[in-house]
Amino acid sequence: MTKKHKTGFTLVELLAVIVIIGATSILIVPKLIERFEVKKEDLNKQAKELLYLAASQYMDLKQDDNISCISLKELIDNGFLVEPVIDPKTNTVVPDTSNVKVSKNNNQYDYEFSNTCFYNVIFNLKNVKVDRKDVVMESSSVEEVNVTPNAYYLLPDDISVSGSNYTWNKDTGKVILKNAYSDVTVEINGVSTDSENPTIVVNPDSGTFDTSTSVTITVSDNMELDSNNVYQYYLSTSSTNRENGSWITYESGKPFTITGNNETKYLWIWPVKDALGNISDGKSNVNTPYVAGIYKFSSEYVINYDCNGGSGSTASSTHKSNVSKKLSTNGCYKIVAGTNGTVYHVAGWSRDSSATNPEYSDEEMVTNVTSESSITLYAVWDNLFTYTGTYNVVDEGSGNWLVNFLDSGTYTSNYSTSIDAFLVGGGGAGSSTGAGGGGGYYKTVNNIQTKNSTITIGDGGSTSGGSGGSTSAFDNSVNGGSGGEAGTPYSQNVTVYGTNGTASNVYFYPRNGASGVSQGNGYVNVVLAYPTTSVTLTVSGQSVYTLKAYPSGFYKCTIKSVNKINYTRGSTGAGGTETTVLHTNVRVSGAGAETGAIDATLNGGGGGGSGSASESTFGKGKSGLVTIRNSR
Repeated sequence: MTKKHKTGFTLVELLAVIVIIGATSILIVPKLIERFEVKKEDLNKQAKELLYLAASQYMDLKQDDNISCISLKELIDNGFLVEPVIDPKTNTVVPDTSNVKVSKNNNQYDYEFSNTCFYNVIFNLKNVKVDRKDVVMESSSVEEVNVTPNAYYLLPDDISVSGSNYTWNKDTGKVILKNAYSDVTVEINGVSTDSENPTIVVNPDSGTFDTSTSVTITVSDNMELDSNNVYQYYLSTSSTNRENGSWITYESGKPFTITGNNETKYLWIWPVKDALGNISDGKSNVNTPYVAGIYKFSSEYVINYDCNGGSGSTASSTHKSNVSKKLSTNGCYKIVAGTNGTVYHVAGWSRDSSATNPEYSDEEMVTNVTSESSITLYAVWDNLFTYTGTYNVVDEGSGNWLVNFLDSGTYTSNYSTSIDAFLVGGGGAGSSTGAGGGGGYYKTVNNIQTKNSTITIGDGGSTSGGSGGSTSAFDNSVNGGSGGEAGTPYSQNVTVYGTNGTASNVYFYPRNGASGVSQGNGYVNVVLAYPTTSVTLTVSGQSVYTLKAYPSGFYKCTIKSVNKINYTRGSTGAGGTETTVLHTNVRVSGAGAETGAIDATLNGGGGGGSGSASESTFGKGKSGLVTIRNSR
């Protein structure tokens, strides 16, 4: 019978029910129920209903949810039944030690007649053990159970018990169960003493090998490993799937050999756990294998290099599959000599001889260029530079080159390379009344890196005594030579005649007061001091106006014409001396000649001067030069 806790009968109501039931002869005799020993199924329905109503009323009175068993004596003593309690079927007395079992289910109370009130004790244990597992306890009894943990575990601070009152002592491992009111469930979970995961070490776990390598798998933990662990490996050709292999058993710490041929193999293994369930390497479970090693096995191949229309050679290189290695250092070169020729640069290498863009750069680290035993790579050529002005390319042999830049322009570097550079400024012009011009200054700079640059070639001096222009390139510059200096006039060549006309004599007086010496009549060429100076002499007591001669003496005459003025030689212009360019036989710079007034022929050379005479011409200086070559 099932009744809600709050639906019990009052004592008056219960007695009324008893009277009614007695009137129907279900339970007869003044004392309702006497002692009798039968099972609950032997009682008729009405009698059991009476008992359950009495128990329900008693539960309402006590208001104690822990009551699990109510004896007939307790009901009698509390006035809910009268004795004796008689079994109406057998007309025998029911013992007052018989019980009504009470159980609660979803706030409902279920009642059951029972001779005795015993409950099963069920243990739900994890990593602990008890000295008794099969326990049946009477509702009013007290049971003691001793608990001990398994290896590597501790007893918990708390346990879970349902169906009974209890006490728990962690230190002694004792559970005391009291006054069971339903079947008892005791749940105890041992606490792990170890949280460290087992380890699996694979040595080596990666690398590149020729055809085989020895591998060791070592499994370890600070406690006992689980007996169900799987110690197997799988060599797969895939990193995502296990294929082309099989599972093979290994022993921890014992090496085994894996082999391959120009391929990569992946070592799959199973995770393991210890006795406490800790899983190796932080894995979530032991049922999912994973890749623990990667092994590359290599075979050799040869790369040959073709200069592809160029000269020189590049040494072949031997490579291993799956191994990175540099391509050989380029040894090819290509030079087209002449005016506005070309210096070529190996931009890289390609499998295609007609390629304009390289697949690989010079000395690039490469892997698996081919699966064949050999392959040929072809040089891909490109201009080392471009230039907007005039230049000349010289092939110096064995891949060495030299370039002379003859006029100003823009240099664009397509590839940075180390060069030696030579710069010379323009030569100075000679003087039309003096010395020659100076040669352009110059300098050599070694081991500089090419870059985009404006190249300025200094012009040669083009006016009498004019200086040469500066030359600059690649962040370096030099000045041009100075022009020749003019001399100082000191005499003049003139044509004269006698003071009384062309038929008169021209007289020369060596000194003041001396007698005059005829130089002849008509037109006479003489040299006068510069500038022409008139002096007064006393000749035979007479004052005579005459012209001063050079270097001494006097002339009595009349000037017809000045033929030329004579000058001192003057100074050669400052500048560089004649030299050669970057260890070649090409000569540049140097001062101009003192006489002759000739133009310079060497780049950066000074023009010639006129010497000591007045001339209308002078030698022009020659423009400078920039020369570069590959550093060597």
